[in-house]
Amino acid sequence: ALLQPQRPGERRLHRHLLVEDEAHEQRKWVGGDQATRLVVVCEIEVIRRGHRVILRGYAGRMDPLTVFSEATREWFNRTFDGPTPAQQQGWPVIASGVNTLIQAPTGSGKTLAAFLYAIDRLTPTPGAGLRVLYVSPLKALNYDVERNLRGPLAGLQSQLRVAVRTGDTPQKERAAMLRSAPDILITTPESLFLMLTSRARELLRTVDTVIVDEVHAVAGTKRGAHLALSLERLQRLVGDRPLQRI
Repeated sequence: ALLQPQRPGERRLHRHLLVEDEAHEQRKWVGGDQATRLVVVCEIEVIRRGHRVILRGYAGRMDPLTVFSEATREWFNRTFDGPTPAQQQGWPVIASGVNTLIQAPTGSGKTLAAFLYAIDRLTPTPGAGLRVLYVSPLKALNYDVERNLRGPLAGLQSQLRVAVRTGDTPQKERAAMLRSAPDILITTPESLFLMLTSRARELLRTVDTVIVDEVHAVAGTKRGAHLALSLERLQRLVGDRPLQRI
């Protein structure tokens, strides 16, 4: 059970209680059988708003799988030897709801690091609208990601639906998405722009998480500026509810 905050400076982070030790600097995760110290470089108020929080590192050990449901933990332990560094450091931050940047080499489990918490969170409520949007500037990568998601979805017996929308998507499939929204949509920056300027923007109103992959491929380019503008338009579309960006 969650512990109840004892004073105004304390904040809940998912299944753990974030407790202030020293003003704005040292905090503890309290949960399970251990209390693990984190170094958090931010103001308490910034944590409450959920923006621009930087978790600089861990001074201690924490099991990153504690942020997941029991079913997801059991599936992961059956399937993998253990979390990769990207997963170990990324999952607790993603679970807190803040914007998260994961930088790691190819083959380090970044896709699962970015998606698994969302899959765990959404699995109990499939068919409740599009909630996770994945954007990659590399169209070929989109189909790889869609295939890579089949493993955890099948292993968890999840009923979540994943769809891909690119310039090659037939009109019949695009129309089907408008009638019955997928839970997760994989797309490109250009297709996102077209969706925001068409009837399909109504599909995007329920999005709460945006995963932007291969951001280094477009950072500093006109294409990157175009994507940044589309993300701000998406934020305006969903209203006052802040999007989590991974």
